[in-house]
Amino acid sequence: MLHGGRSETPPRPAATHSYTMLYVVLAMLVIVPLLTGNALLTGVGKVLAFDILGSILLAVIIAQSDLGNIRNIGKSWIAGPNLAVVLLVAACILSYLTAQYKNFAMTEILRYGVCAVAYAVVATSTNRKLSTMLTVILFVGAAVSLIGLATMGSGNYKEVDGVTGSFGTHEQLGSFLMLCLPIAVSIGLFYKDDSRLNTGALAAAVAIAACLLVARCRSAWIAEAVALTVLAALSYRYFFDKKQLARQKYLIVAPILLVVICGGYFVASSHSADALQKRAASLGGLSSDYSVGIRQQMWKDAAKMISAKPILGHGIGQYPLASTRYGHTGMPAEYVINHGADLRNNAHSYYLQMIAEIGLLGFGCYAAAVIGFFTVGIQALGRMQSGLRKAALLGTVAAMAGQVIDAIASPSYVFASVSLLQWVLMGLGMLAAGLPERWRGERSSVRR
Repeated sequence: MLHGGRSETPPRPAATHSYTMLYVVLAMLVIVPLLTGNALLTGVGKVLAFDILGSILLAVIIAQSDLGNIRNIGKSWIAGPNLAVVLLVAACILSYLTAQYKNFAMTEILRYGVCAVAYAVVATSTNRKLSTMLTVILFVGAAVSLIGLATMGSGNYKEVDGVTGSFGTHEQLGSFLMLCLPIAVSIGLFYKDDSRLNTGALAAAVAIAACLLVARCRSAWIAEAVALTVLAALSYRYFFDKKQLARQKYLIVAPILLVVICGGYFVASSHSADALQKRAASLGGLSSDYSVGIRQQMWKDAAKMISAKPILGHGIGQYPLASTRYGHTGMPAEYVINHGADLRNNAHSYYLQMIAEIGLLGFGCYAAAVIGFFTVGIQALGRMQSGLRKAALLGTVAAMAGQVIDAIASPSYVFASVSLLQWVLMGLGMLAAGLPERWRGERSSVRR
């Protein structure tokens, strides 16, 4: 319309629907880890509670979705790792058809679906919400760590097993904190424009590092070492001015010393040093370690299961119920049906369990999504200037590098409490890399 000879630009539609979905995802990121270790819920009860939360999320997505712009939706499907994510969900649905126990299969489809939706919601969010999402992740990481550290003084703490916190197992706690720490370190070291966020990130890094140590999860320790090494290499390559690096050393050394000194002081004052030293020393003798021997037997059983149906697998969610047919580890299917699955019916390798369930076809889609994430993320780092987006992208790429290693021998990523964070971080990395601008056809703002 014309008013006074000038055209009036129609107001842009509100993005309330996308913010609602984002807030639901962030709420689940807070609730699910606390729900996982709730002693009042049985294994079946925890699965049912997650099913309800996941159904609420999917209902909100359907109710709030704006499907008017089919062109942009089509572009979003083929940008970066998105096509592989869509194909992974399709492979899971196909795998449902071959599953014997449909209830367990539906729960796993819901988990994959919720994780994929969480990835999509975060990846297509706005840059204005980047700080909010990072704050929530840091808050959750610090809260989980403080809860874990607090349990050291309770009767539930077993020194031989390590801290379990709100997760119930030290493996899940270790993997969760392993994903959080690179984010906290990256924001604390490489983003100085917001002093509150920077200080909060450093404080969170201290708590997360201390709790990760006392969790005594060796696969998470090794993965964290890889993640921080990748973070250091990427920051040297894409963040620092080589000519000024000598003068900027204190910007890195001082915060790192703060984290090390505070974390070391806590470990020493909590009388955990001897147990940690023994656990660390066991890394040098893994071939004779009892728990490693059990894992190797589980991997052999999983390999037998894979060899029976390598392409399509035995059906999504079927590993806890079918694994005992191929080995002697784990509880019988009747027990799992009545009480839920636990670590005794887990392959203790995310990759082996995934292949056993959805076959090499589904695993190929997952691998393509992860490779697509790294490809887009590393390419974007070379075009970005310093800022919150670059610090977030450095942290997410490093965290995912650790996840790739951790998943080799960890049982954690089949649980919603850990896998949800993994996919949220993947979405956060794609948002920071400027992927939404690419599929919307807008001029990329990765330099800002």
